[in-house]
Amino acid sequence: MIVRAKFIAKPGEQFIIRREAYQRLKQAFDEAGIHFAHRQVTVFVPPGTPSASAAAAGAAAAAEVQPQPEPAA
Repeated sequence: MIVRAKFIAKPGEQFIIRREAYQRLKQAFDEAGIHFAHRQVTVFVPPGTPSASAAAAGAAAAAEVQPQPEPAA
């Protein structure tokens, strides 16, 4: 959610005013029963799609990687 507001404050007090404004807005939304979802990104790749197969193959290949011995100098 993006909230924008304009106000005039004495130098150094703008952060206190902004915090109070956000608290009052949140309180008003809570009292009205308005709730917002948390930021979250969910990506669903159905099984059997080429992307899912490639991702599974890449994960399996990464799990099977063995450390290579260093060549002698």
